[in-house]
Amino acid sequence: MLEVVCLNVGDQFPDLYVERLFNMLSRQVDEPFQLTCFTDRNRDLPSAIKQSDCSSWGYSGWFNKVKLFDIDEMPSSEFLYFDVSLVIRSNLRRLIDFAAKEPADLIAVRDWHYDVLNSCVMRITRSETSQTIWQAYRENEFADEKFPGDQNFIDAVIKRKGLTSQLQFFPSDFILSYKSLLKLHRRKPQEAAEMLKGGMILKFHGRPRMPDLLSPRAFLKSVTRRYPNWAFKDWMYLSDEVREHWR
Repeated sequence: MLEVVCLNVGDQFPDLYVERLFNMLSRQVDEPFQLTCFTDRNRDLPSAIKQSDCSSWGYSGWFNKVKLFDIDEMPSSEFLYFDVSLVIRSNLRRLIDFAAKEPADLIAVRDWHYDVLNSCVMRITRSETSQTIWQAYRENEFADEKFPGDQNFIDAVIKRKGLTSQLQFFPSDFILSYKSLLKLHRRKPQEAAEMLKGGMILKFHGRPRMPDLLSPRAFLKSVTRRYPNWAFKDWMYLSDEVREHWR
């Protein structure tokens, strides 16, 4: 049984995001799997999704994700983690096989904008590496520093503890950034289209989110606010992809 984990704490993402993650996995994973959602309250989700109470963790936002590295909380000795803010657009067999064959303790995404790992998709194993990451956070080891997100903290622990040999990255064409594709599309639309063909997963970070691409009004509102000169050139970019796969 393939173990899959997601996290939904607070009100940033409605329950619908978890349900649609499950639906996408059901279509794109060709083997039995169990999706466990770590959550701070009972949510209105299909019964096939296992809900695990994390209300006692008490961490801020996505820093709850670091708790998943605690070997006492892991649902199994090895699992795949997915953010809820992504779209699975094709069969995940290549990703699953890569994760199964890779001996590194942690597999993550190489961030598209910074020299850090991105934690939107990970293969985590119960290991000394995972526990070192968790203990560093639990013991507030870098108390004099502020990290903008969980992935920055995880990356810092790996580099400073000499654990880089235990980190591997998924191939760059497996998981694509919507924003990076959008920027490429503005300059080289054909190149962006070719890149999209091979991608299994589209990661959405910030705005717009997936529902914004299903509503012209929401799209214009989210895009015009930050990129007024691009709003109509970007018009509903990849909305057909979202409509087809995020359901």
